[in-house]
Amino acid sequence: MTVYATPWTMTSDRSPEYAYRRDGSGARDWRLSWFADRRLTREQAVAGLELDELVSNPDLVADAVAHAAIADRADVLGIDWRDAVVLLAREMIARSQGEQRVSPSAGGPLASPRLSAAARGPMAVGAVAHVSTR
Repeated sequence: MTVYATPWTMTSDRSPEYAYRRDGSGARDWRLSWFADRRLTREQAVAGLELDELVSNPDLVADAVAHAAIADRADVLGIDWRDAVVLLAREMIARSQGEQRVSPSAGGPLASPRLSAAARGPMAVGAVAHVSTR
C-alpha cells in the first residue's frame, strides 16, 4: 500500500478515493473524498487513505492485524471504524451507480478537488512524496 502525496493532494495506488487540501493556511485544511464534511490534518488524511486501502482489500477480511490497523486509523480520524466502513461503502455504491458525490458542507458536487492557483503552479507539479503505510 502506498499513498502518493503532493502539497495539495493525496492518492492511493489501490483505491479511487483521494484527499485534497483546501485553500487556507490552517493545520486542518485537508479533506477526504469519502469524508468531505470533516476538516482534517495531513496525518488524519493519510490515515483515512490507509484505512480505505485496508478496508478495500478482500484478502484482509479475516486478518486480525488488519482489523487492528483499521481501528487505529479510524481512531486517528476520530470516528468509529464501523462508521468509516459505512461511509466508504456508501461512496463505493454511489460510484458504481454513477451518482455524483456531493459534499454537504461545500454544497456542491465532489467530482474532483478544487485546487487554488498556488496548487496548480509549478511548485505543486514536481514534488510527489511517497508516504508508506504502517
